[in-house]
Amino acid sequence: MDCTMDGTSPQTIIVSSQFGSFEKSTNGGLTSTTLNITTETGEWTTPILRDPTTNNTIYAGYANVHKSTDGGNTWAPISTMGGTPITGIAVSPQNSNYIYITKRVSGTTMKSASAWMTSNGGTTWTNITAGLPDSLYFTSVTVDDNDVNTAWVTCGGFYNGVKVFKTINGGTSW
Repeated sequence: MDCTMDGTSPQTIIVSSQFGSFEKSTNGGLTSTTLNITTETGEWTTPILRDPTTNNTIYAGYANVHKSTDGGNTWAPISTMGGTPITGIAVSPQNSNYIYITKRVSGTTMKSASAWMTSNGGTTWTNITAGLPDSLYFTSVTVDDNDVNTAWVTCGGFYNGVKVFKTINGGTSW
């Protein structure tokens, strides 16, 4: 499962269980309260990520990206793409308006995997899947610490040579 810790208060943690259920504790896990982020269903391990530069800003990935600016107490969607659950979120430490996400492939609904990027904090999103193997399961995404346009996507599956893909131009090519 996934979790995030408060960078200024080590007793404050957010932990997950399956399909996007999150609990927040302010006493190191002795007690917790359920976070009501959305009615959307998340991935088995739903990604949650604290903004690398703004401690109280947190992102959670369901069918859409949801953002909290008050440490997880309230949430609002910053995307409208819907579809399959998000498998990875990356926020640039250089400029947190640059956010990358990956979404899973679904054999049940026959939806391809996809990758998306925003450079304006979620106002608009660009599908950056072209050049990636959209029939594989995207397991993670990360962005370079110093360059908002350099990112990596990892893929699961039993195929040699298609595990890690890199872009140096914000997903225009991989």
